[in-house]
Amino acid sequence: MTDINQYKPTHPMKGAWLLLTSKRRYLDAAVEHVVWLNLKAEDLRRAFFEGKYVPDSHETRTLELQRLESLRDQLLRSFLEVAVVAILALAVGIGTGAIDTDLTVHPGKALAYLGTYLAAWAALFELGGPGLASWGGETLSEVVHPKIFQILFVPGTLMLLCSILL
Repeated sequence: MTDINQYKPTHPMKGAWLLLTSKRRYLDAAVEHVVWLNLKAEDLRRAFFEGKYVPDSHETRTLELQRLESLRDQLLRSFLEVAVVAILALAVGIGTGAIDTDLTVHPGKALAYLGTYLAAWAALFELGGPGLASWGGETLSEVVHPKIFQILFVPGTLMLLCSILL
């Protein structure tokens, strides 16, 4: 029998990093996180000690893989949707003459553009929700989701505010 203390929660920042860098390591962390959540319940903890609850089952791994893919798809889809809008905005800016075609970049406008992009990406991603929801709302994909929003939104807002000063 394995030790119940081997299962630990994953910090949301670590989960966000793994989501972007390593599918396999994120999946391992997500499974460990959900097992840790499950073992907080008295009935599952008892079943674990009796050998009736198998923590790292194929079913758990499959569900966490679906959550991972849903989160990654949502992140990419929201990025691409904002990219289309950003390209249209550039086209309108060039078409109206508001943006010079001589490739000189005004730092304030560049910061405002990038900051708006990040903030819009974060907002669109957040509005999509955490994907496959659980009963308790504490799976790794559900705790990583708002962290990714913060990672995108805070720098975007900072860029927008700094662009006012330039």
